[in-house]
Amino acid sequence: MHKTIYIRHAKSKEAAEGVRDIDRQLSNEGTRSAQALRDKFEKMNIGLVLSSPAARSVMTASLATGLQTHRIHVVPELYAAPDDAAAGSQINELFARQGLGNVPVSTYLNTSGGDVLMQWAEKAKHACAAAAHAAKFPDIVLIFGHAVCLQAVAMYECESSVPLVGKLAGIVLNECEGFAVKYDYTWAKEITML
Repeated sequence: MHKTIYIRHAKSKEAAEGVRDIDRQLSNEGTRSAQALRDKFEKMNIGLVLSSPAARSVMTASLATGLQTHRIHVVPELYAAPDDAAAGSQINELFARQGLGNVPVSTYLNTSGGDVLMQWAEKAKHACAAAAHAAKFPDIVLIFGHAVCLQAVAMYECESSVPLVGKLAGIVLNECEGFAVKYDYTWAKEITML
């Protein structure tokens, strides 16, 4: 059995003029919330910590695990850059639409243009799988990232189980919330909320 745990970053500071989205730092509340996660992880034998390159994700990963940032494996594909003129920009436009934002992935998939989320997620999933392969497939992998995007990545990870994909498609994560996917060999078996 092995487990992948997906955690949304802690609350960040509001966007400020001249500060790129990727550089947004955690708020004081976010820092406290990320530190509080450490209790959940300190007794786990975590083999690999992956993070979006966004500062708020890396900081959450560091505070939640006690690892220095240089020991966190940054996966550029986990960040749907809002200004990349490609999938990230399209996802950002969808996220900003009225009625979307932090809603279930199923809502995105029922929205015109929403399939771009899953196209992006497939690339992110492959990048995470490559990092896990390089680390010799550790028993516990933590992935820190962003709302909606993490659920979409996990949907690709669980694609062989229609019931689990359906469950993931309905999950909404607030800051510092997450879920775990347990595997028996390569088959996804169970999803639990943290």
